[in-house]
Amino acid sequence: MIVRAACGAAIAAAIAVAALRAGSLSRSGAGAAFFVGAIAIAAGWGWGALLVVYFVSSSLLSRVGAARKAERSG
Repeated sequence: MIVRAACGAAIAAAIAVAALRAGSLSRSGAGAAFFVGAIAIAAGWGWGALLVVYFVSSSLLSRVGAARKAERSG
């Protein structure tokens, strides 16, 4: 479990930094994502995977929605 927690912290940090650079998260959001992601992976790989799928899909849908909104408002 200690190894999984350490791997989870590393993976969560990488995802949080990538999302911060992509503009998907603020600084405080990246910190929260690191904390929640590390705990989720420490609880089990499945929980971490579920969290990643949720984050990626919601980020993509937000970008698509923003593009549609920009088209409508001109």
